Amino acid sequence: DQSFFDGYEQEKARRFLQFILERYEQDGFTELNRDKLPQLIRLNQLGTPKEAAALFGGIELLIDAYYTIQKRIYRQ
Repeated sequence: DQSFFDGYEQEKARRFLQFILERYEQDGFTELNRDKLPQLIRLNQLGTPKEAAALFGGIELLIDAYYTIQKRIYRQ
């Protein structure tokens, strides 16, 4: 659902969430474990978790987006 991605102003934020979906398709649900988030940030070349959080408006919003995309995957 493209409208979910459009809710994020930062293009890098949208690309990161799409990257998470791609990793899920390649590696399965284990890729979505919360402890994988820092590794996914590095793999997507977003810098540090703090820098990535800034793209989302804060760490809480980054984590919320991470869990929201998971909910959308499992809802399908």
